[in-house]
Amino acid sequence: MTKLKLKKQTVKAVVIHAVFLIVVYILQAEVFSRIKILGIVPALLPLATIGVAMLEGNGRGSVFGLFAGILCDISFNQPAALMTITLTLVGWFAGRLAETVVRRGFLAYIVVSLGVLLLVSFVQMFGQLFFEHVPAGALIRTALGQTLITLVFTIPMYPVIKSMAKKTNAA
Repeated sequence: MTKLKLKKQTVKAVVIHAVFLIVVYILQAEVFSRIKILGIVPALLPLATIGVAMLEGNGRGSVFGLFAGILCDISFNQPAALMTITLTLVGWFAGRLAETVVRRGFLAYIVVSLGVLLLVSFVQMFGQLFFEHVPAGALIRTALGQTLITLVFTIPMYPVIKSMAKKTNAA
């Protein structure tokens, strides 16, 4: 492959991922913050990070997670860099898991998403639980509700990410 063709392919991949990231961010931060589902805002950026990582590897997953985390930190009222670090690590871990342990596919995407969404919920509620002394029951109910509502979005998100992975990995 020539250097020019490789550069074009890289630029194409960056543009596709950036557009996808912006669309998911707008859905999460602007659309679903106003149209809540059972009072819950789904966490779409972690789902997007998991999908990119599982279908495109831990390198792209980490970079995508870094930018998705930055957007989460901008839109959520929480300590700075919390989701940036979390989603970068999620991108690396989910990609590594798909490269070594689990078979890439929709079922694996759902299972890994379930685990990651529970982890992300715990990360988000850690400060409230241990420093602000918010009752654990209320936080757990919210975390489980957000996880279940968000899991529904694996259904429309997976085909989009799979299509994107095919376009960005094309030779």
